[in-house]
Amino acid sequence: MREKANPKEFGSELKKLRKERKMTLIELGAKIDLTQAYLSMIENGKQGIPTPGTLKKIAKGLNIHHAKLMEMAGYETTIIEAFTGVLEEQRKKVEISLPAMGKDKSSDGLTAYGLLTDDELRRRVFDLYDLLDLDVDLYYKKELLNDKNREKIKNILQIILE
Repeated sequence: MREKANPKEFGSELKKLRKERKMTLIELGAKIDLTQAYLSMIENGKQGIPTPGTLKKIAKGLNIHHAKLMEMAGYETTIIEAFTGVLEEQRKKVEISLPAMGKDKSSDGLTAYGLLTDDELRRRVFDLYDLLDLDVDLYYKKELLNDKNREKIKNILQIILE
């Protein structure tokens, strides 16, 4: 069995991972149903090394594989444990809200607005061009895309695909 990590060192590394993801203790705690106080005690090395179950919750909240935290904490992980959930195709049904109005520009430069059908909304979610035009938060590698980035992406896709 591997020697458990120093709680202060583990906490410091955990804090670093959280800050890299630009998350507060409150945000992480709310996401994984742990209190800010408890997470703070872990990060400050005052709580000791969390259990594997708690590490899995924290890893999920940080969007990293739990094996990374298990290793940081000094736990041994088997191949089966390390790949649990990775090899299985998992699907979740997610509900999202999309703008119900669409706009079209005509050849004479006029813009027309109208309600979108359910089929049109479903199509737009998977059409990159339309998705980049929707008034929704889009991310690339956890960074929010601004209007300038969206236009760059559309231009690059246009060059590649048209």
